[in-house]
Amino acid sequence: VHISEKAWRMEGSKMFVGVDTMVAVEDLLRGIILQSGNDASVAIAEHIAGSAEAFADMMNQYAESLGMQSSFFMNASGLDTELYYNTMSAPDSSILAQATINRHPDFYPIYAERQFTYNDIRQSNRNRLLFTDPNYDGLKTGWTDAAGYCLVASAQRDGMRLISVVLGTKSHKARTAASKALLAYGLRIYEILKV
Repeated sequence: VHISEKAWRMEGSKMFVGVDTMVAVEDLLRGIILQSGNDASVAIAEHIAGSAEAFADMMNQYAESLGMQSSFFMNASGLDTELYYNTMSAPDSSILAQATINRHPDFYPIYAERQFTYNDIRQSNRNRLLFTDPNYDGLKTGWTDAAGYCLVASAQRDGMRLISVVLGTKSHKARTAASKALLAYGLRIYEILKV
């Protein structure tokens, strides 16, 4: 994927891609998933749809096809501006997490990677749950001023998968603690039974 100047100039978290460089799609996915790289998000969006704006339209169409009724995307990075906010509800976050796990099993293991190195820069996954228990295997962190610190997390044990959604916490530690409490409770209390 070719990195445009628009992608290179993105504010917020970065994967540190260079302008006018070529980057493998899997590297960009790691930059998006692990590091929340806004530059990587824009580069993928431009590659797939021609522009970040056109990609946001595709995101909205895909969300609708999944039955996500309380989400609207204005851009590929998720960053808010003075004029608009991207929106996504907790139930919609869960729907998207399930679709990611079920529809993209070849790429889902990336969500469990603890770190990656690109351009000689080692970057850690922002999902701190992955460093605490091998049952936790994804998914995605997020943060904006309006949304606070958010985490859609997943855990799997003995053939049972759980997904938690935590939105609006005050810190990355708070989102990790709340997610860990929800998933630990679910893994301890629930089990799959054949009726």
